[in-house]
Amino acid sequence: MRSPATAVLLACLTLPGCDNGNMTDTDLDGGGDGGPLAGLQSLSISPANPTVTVSPGSPQTLIFTVTGTFPSGTRDVTQHVQLSLQEIALGSFSGATLTTTDSQGGKTLVVASAAAVTAQTGLTVKISLRSSAANVPSGAQDLFDKAHDGTGPGPALVYPPSGVLLPPNLGELEVMWTDGVGNDLWELAIENDITDIKIYTSQPRHRIADAEWRVLAATNPEGQVAARVRGLVQASPTTSSRSGDISILFARDTVRGGLYYWAATSDGGIIRYDFGKTGQKAEAFFTKADAGDCVACHALSSDGTRMAVTFTGGDGAAGILDVAKRTLTANKTYYANFQVYTPDNKHLITSSAGVLSVRDPVVGTELAQLDTGGKATMPDVSPDGSWLAFVRPTQHNSDWIFTGGNIVTAPLSGTALGQSQVLVQGSSAQNNYYPAYSPDGKWIIFNRSTGDSYSDDDAALHVVSATGGAPLELVQANQGLDLRNSWARWSPFVQTYNGHKLLWLTFSSTRDYGTALINSTQPTKQRNPQLWMTAFDPDRAGAGQDPSFPAFWLPFQDMATNNHIAQWTQKVVAVE
Repeated sequence: MRSPATAVLLACLTLPGCDNGNMTDTDLDGGGDGGPLAGLQSLSISPANPTVTVSPGSPQTLIFTVTGTFPSGTRDVTQHVQLSLQEIALGSFSGATLTTTDSQGGKTLVVASAAAVTAQTGLTVKISLRSSAANVPSGAQDLFDKAHDGTGPGPALVYPPSGVLLPPNLGELEVMWTDGVGNDLWELAIENDITDIKIYTSQPRHRIADAEWRVLAATNPEGQVAARVRGLVQASPTTSSRSGDISILFARDTVRGGLYYWAATSDGGIIRYDFGKTGQKAEAFFTKADAGDCVACHALSSDGTRMAVTFTGGDGAAGILDVAKRTLTANKTYYANFQVYTPDNKHLITSSAGVLSVRDPVVGTELAQLDTGGKATMPDVSPDGSWLAFVRPTQHNSDWIFTGGNIVTAPLSGTALGQSQVLVQGSSAQNNYYPAYSPDGKWIIFNRSTGDSYSDDDAALHVVSATGGAPLELVQANQGLDLRNSWARWSPFVQTYNGHKLLWLTFSSTRDYGTALINSTQPTKQRNPQLWMTAFDPDRAGAGQDPSFPAFWLPFQDMATNNHIAQWTQKVVAVE
């Protein structure tokens, strides 16, 4: 005679649409009195480790079978188990039928469970995307499918740099290449075992954005893809030529916070960008028209509510802006070149004529002058507010022009400074300047050059432990010589990447931006600086290795303006 529990279970299994996910553990193991899974020893899933290829608008379905092993042998138990995906973004089950996503690729596990007995198998979802730029003839894909690669020279990818690490919310990426062999049609391929993207274009560049970017970034968190270009001549398309591969890496975490920078034009000023609003361009925030004067050097409070600015160039009158109201609470009431808020926003530290002052953060009134042991400039405060870093030059001409800069640190308590120590020693042939603490307080990024501290051609980025030690050059971020890599500042958040901590920083540089902006053919003083961003691996720095990645151009900026002094804040405050 059947028990009540067994009768309920068998009745349920005969009903169309019955949800076996609602069965209890007792139901699944048969309650010990002859249920369908009584004596179950193990499960297996088929197909094992399948791969399915999907494309936007075309998800796939896959039916799984689950086999149970019992003392008496094996049998199909699919209708008695619960099937699920470990990574729910890749699809969902209805009974034994999996319907995949159509918007991304990835790898996951299919899990079958019945009470305490489980089994799993791998699932690979490969995303395939084909698209064509405007004015590309129909049949472009067919031409490349039929063409064979020749042995001669081919296109050369010039941007992005190989090995670049990108945040998933960058939103767009311009891929650019040169082609000296006369091709007039190209295939851009971006591939790995879960990504199959091919884009056809009649121009030697392509902007990956919108749907293409979303597929690429969603598919590859903490992964990398290979990119390459093939080209052919449409009039004789049987033979194609191809570039070498470059690798593009993707972070998992989005970049957060806001970036305020100076666009140096006749009517320019402070421009800002909110990383929480992917796809938008930067906005003019506080320009010459707003201020009634040239505004350039600036510093943000960590909460984004206040901005200290300097008017009319170096050693000019300064002011403090209420960001939400976009009105000045201090308007040319003191003088300053470089300024920094303490993390608690209780004080503003400024430099002017080699003197560091502690000021009221709202109205700018001087509260104290700090004893720095000599002329000092370019202050920065550690994230916990307990240390001050600054530059003590050997030869001080002004706060922004000097030589022999030493990076110095000292304990900071309120309006008092403790005993200072030289962290990085300068010399007549080595100038160190623009120090900035990392968001974890463990590193100080700074500039090094052989000349003075103003717009030096050979300026390069270096980093040193906040407790001292040998400085490291950011070789991959610097890229080369005479690019004016300058004024680096950290994103205010610590993130992770493949089990390591990950930091981001921005800087200004006059390097070429692919083929879109060629600085290298211009006289040095006529080059157009732009904002670049690089990732930083603290573990590599701790091991004495180059901690940087190749840098990428920030796509929200105006390429026609000279862009400098990118300052970060944790939050972009809306204007009332």
